[in-house]
Amino acid sequence: MEQEKVVARDDLKGWMWLLLGLLAGAVASAIVMMVVVFPLQLAAQRDAPIWTEAAPAMKRGLQTRAYRDQSPCPKSTLQMHVGTWEGSAQLEGGGTSRWRNVRRADGRFEIAFLAEDGTVQSEERGYWAITGCIYASLITEVDGEPALFQEVYRVHEISGDHLVYSNYRTGSSFQQRRVSSTEE
Repeated sequence: MEQEKVVARDDLKGWMWLLLGLLAGAVASAIVMMVVVFPLQLAAQRDAPIWTEAAPAMKRGLQTRAYRDQSPCPKSTLQMHVGTWEGSAQLEGGGTSRWRNVRRADGRFEIAFLAEDGTVQSEERGYWAITGCIYASLITEVDGEPALFQEVYRVHEISGDHLVYSNYRTGSSFQQRRVSSTEE
């Protein structure tokens, strides 16, 4: 009788391990389907909405001045970027965007987007860094509200009080002139 209980318990353990193995296999298969098979099937469908909507933006992004510029990085130091800068850019839909950017030596920045009459329309705050040709900003606040996003730019030119750079993501190009070398 005791021996029959041991055999029955061993059989139950065997079945439990078999069911556990089958369950683990099913979970692994589902993960492979989600991570590998479905994306590959989607990639094969070039007319799927995800491709038709994203492809022009991806193609445009890779053709921007930031990506095409193969010239050597301009020689600059952190201090060359510190100070108060003003810039403007023509908007695609017409009109002009103007801004005032204060970059501090401790890595913080504030940027105010200005109306035609010079009044502040919007403000962003966060952190900035420069290394070689790459100028990056991490925006942590927009109009006094918490935010978290980044923009990465390619610096094309910096000389004295003139800075030219373009956004890798959007392709927008910007020019700024330094109006003060102090952190106002």
